[in-house]
Amino acid sequence: MNFDILRGLGLPPRCVGWQYEQRYGKATKVCKKHKTGGNASVSIPATWGTLEQAIDGYYKHGFAGIGVVLDGTDMTALDLDKCVDMSTGKIELWAKDIIITANSYTEYSPSYTGIRILTYGNKPVGRCRKGDIEMYNNGRFVTLTGNVLDDGHAVIEHRQDEINVIHAKYLFTPVFTPQLAYTGQSPELSFDDQDLILKACRDDRFQRVWSGSWQGLYVSQSQADFYLINKLIFWCGKDPACIDQLFRQSGLYRPKWERRGAADIEAAISTFKGSTWPEVQATRRRSYAG
Repeated sequence: MNFDILRGLGLPPRCVGWQYEQRYGKATKVCKKHKTGGNASVSIPATWGTLEQAIDGYYKHGFAGIGVVLDGTDMTALDLDKCVDMSTGKIELWAKDIIITANSYTEYSPSYTGIRILTYGNKPVGRCRKGDIEMYNNGRFVTLTGNVLDDGHAVIEHRQDEINVIHAKYLFTPVFTPQLAYTGQSPELSFDDQDLILKACRDDRFQRVWSGSWQGLYVSQSQADFYLINKLIFWCGKDPACIDQLFRQSGLYRPKWERRGAADIEAAISTFKGSTWPEVQATRRRSYAG
């Protein structure tokens, strides 16, 4: 951790600590309060603090690191995973392109296998993640190490035009429409995000809810959330990580998901009845083989 670099960034008072915790059998970064060491929330400002308070909490509670909350007001973060060779330090060409385009604060991730970029500006409307590339500006916290790429990337810059270019090039996905979703082809099993959603969007109700247009179908968004989670259970084969990733790309995603998402998924899986899409496909393969 290079706190001197972080102190020079002029971060807003939205800083938190973080620790690794096991969720669904996977190590997950969970944000923490500097005062008590308990869980913080990206939707509750009272659980945030200044950078110095987060640093104090880091030493007091033994946090794994610190981070800053993205609340949709002024900052966008890019997270580039699995793009740095730890043995050679070589950065993948696609990641270099994003780093050069953004030309803003750039640091290595805690594992040194990824890259983190901070800019001032707002993420365009559309998906937040595609493959190893993530872009967020709201309802998340981003970990910080202060281990900058080089001296030329030690300042957070205003880069709205550059953010737009990166999103259009690497994250843009055409809006799903019933005409686009229905291809008339026999579906094949695939866990690629777009492939799954194209299949699911053959159902008009799913298409509407996925886009966020739940009004007129349900009395509350919470009911729409429950419907979408159960549909994603079917398509994802009860895989919590897959369900979470897809829900975050839907029009229903909101900060509340950070607090309730994991519990809602777990509850829905426990009451889900019937076969899932992977199970249906497996049965078909066996029948064809026989």
